[in-house]
Amino acid sequence: MRDKLFYYSNYLILLYAFFLPLNKNIVSIIGKVLLVLFFFKKDIKEVFKNLFKERFFLVFLLLVGYSFFISLYSLSISYGINYTIKKYLPYFEIFAIAFLIDKKFIKYAISAFLAGIFLSEIISYGIFFDLWDIPYNLAHYKEEGDPTPFMHHTLYSLFLSVGVLIILVTLLKERFKNKKDYLFLFFLVTMSVNLFIIGGRGGQLAFFITLFVLVLSSKEKKFLILIPIGVVFFILAYNFSDLFRYRVDLAINDVKSLIEKFNFCSSWGIRASAWVLTYEMLKEHWLFGLGYGNYVEIMKNLIKIKFQNFKCSLLPLSTHLHNQYLTMLINGGILYLILFLWWLYEFFRLPIKDDYFKKIKLIIGVNFVFLSFVEPVFFQSWSQYLFIFFTGILLAQYFYESFSTYRETSNIGLDKK
Repeated sequence: MRDKLFYYSNYLILLYAFFLPLNKNIVSIIGKVLLVLFFFKKDIKEVFKNLFKERFFLVFLLLVGYSFFISLYSLSISYGINYTIKKYLPYFEIFAIAFLIDKKFIKYAISAFLAGIFLSEIISYGIFFDLWDIPYNLAHYKEEGDPTPFMHHTLYSLFLSVGVLIILVTLLKERFKNKKDYLFLFFLVTMSVNLFIIGGRGGQLAFFITLFVLVLSSKEKKFLILIPIGVVFFILAYNFSDLFRYRVDLAINDVKSLIEKFNFCSSWGIRASAWVLTYEMLKEHWLFGLGYGNYVEIMKNLIKIKFQNFKCSLLPLSTHLHNQYLTMLINGGILYLILFLWWLYEFFRLPIKDDYFKKIKLIIGVNFVFLSFVEPVFFQSWSQYLFIFFTGILLAQYFYESFSTYRETSNIGLDKK
């Protein structure tokens, strides 16, 4: 009975993957169920014994532990503890996914994610062609003509960027050996168009940067084709997508206005002001930061007294600083940021042997590292679940490659080669 229960947990992971771009509440519920199932594994003690040998897990525990330490000097201890639990508890689902998923389900899970993206695309195209309306889009993007259906357009562009790049890598690997590859080609076209008819510039730029990194990191000449593909994508998007062209031109004008006129009242200007304000706020607190919830009042006073031309930044920056790295710095100082960067480093150095999964690791890593400069993507639930899912299956792949014995269902072996 227990073995069957853990076998069926694979199907929960498929549902988790499918709903990632569609409904974060469903993903959250499934994630909690997976976490409970993980702790009911009969070999859970052996699992943790081996996890404590992995630096990726150990650094994560240090990061969580330091976050609890930050609570001691936050707005209140209870506020800090609640913040830590809210932001970090979901990340334990990484290890639940890694130890519950069966080897043969790993690629099925990736396909389920792509199927979810495709369904979100159908909804997005329906909005674009005025076939239907979605409440989130009506409330946030209808007037802009941006067909982002369920989440902030920067986050949706991240999902599409990851989807397009995974399909590109898959097609270059398979070379149309199976009929399903033609379906992937269709997905590639629809996802690429969708990526450039929405207004998420962060994910669009992350897509081009990751594409370039994939070419530089690959020893295979066939990956050079990604350069002309990227150029064609940009030219077509700029010439045929009014919203993409408008957002690109707007970004250029925002940067010019920032440099020439010190105008901080734009999307890029607000992000630039976050750097200046963070520097000022951390002058005397650079080591440990200000704690959770304390920076807003300090920022208000700074803007009132010293940076009056940043008044337009006050409201958008009062929620978050639009930057993962600045968020870590302001909350916990340089020590917190170092721990976070160390954890990212351990993610990149997961010694996965399979070239396909190595490239997926690069796709996820580069997208998230870049997007962290414009949004706190590791602390926003949609993107957080995306990172959790892919890190979980990448960790599972690493375990399957690195451990010599395992049961065929729901148990990765624990005896190293």
